[in-house]
Amino acid sequence: MTTFSLRIEISSRCSQRARTELQQIESVWFHWSDVKALQLKGFKYIPMIIYTGDRLQDSPLEYKESFIGSPLSLPLPYYEEIYMLFNSMREKLKVRIVRAIEGRGMRALWPCEILDLKEVQDEINRLASQTLLSKEDPQDMEVAKRLFGRPLGKEPTPEDINRIIDGTNWSGKKFGDFFMKALESTRSILKQDSGLISKYYRSESKLMRKRECASMRMLPPVGTAPFTRTLKDFCCLRILCQPSPGSPSAASSTQSSS
Repeated sequence: MTTFSLRIEISSRCSQRARTELQQIESVWFHWSDVKALQLKGFKYIPMIIYTGDRLQDSPLEYKESFIGSPLSLPLPYYEEIYMLFNSMREKLKVRIVRAIEGRGMRALWPCEILDLKEVQDEINRLASQTLLSKEDPQDMEVAKRLFGRPLGKEPTPEDINRIIDGTNWSGKKFGDFFMKALESTRSILKQDSGLISKYYRSESKLMRKRECASMRMLPPVGTAPFTRTLKDFCCLRILCQPSPGSPSAASSTQSSS
């Protein structure tokens, strides 16, 4: 089974101090069943960031057919939500569209200011402060059964359900810790690197003035909305696809690197 990694990509424009802080944020390793668990519990924005960070699709059906990394297949409306939410966020934020890591297609590199949106922060706070599934909640037990699937027609045992709930809660906590640390760290960049950012924009402004497109008076003051949007120049969220340890693809990649 393929394992995916969610991490922060740091720009070369970051100061060493900010770079050191961002490098302390550990990557999150996950399977698609972990993301589908978030969807079943009503999360929208974080799953959208993860789906589109791996691969962009042209329709909701292509999302449904492309992400078959777990026994669970969600109904089409879940993927329609991913598709529509991406298009909505793309109008609000300057999302970098780059070539996918493996195979054909494109993927999104999300600027870290997406973490400043209230809807995203609500989901981050919920992940960081609550467990996803409860062994005392009948609805959560049903979610765990859906996550288990029915391999070879097997029904989940109580031990299977408990194991899935424990694993899902562990993954949810890792997601919550990652996004919370990313939010706190990227906010501190404006404080730590305000001088560096100002210097960068002064040089950009001079270049624009030479082209008779702008003047130094158009430089946005520190703390204004145009200025805070420059976070995308310093770090972004990135999804990497890597084979699980022990899988044939992982073994071949290890041999080729040795």
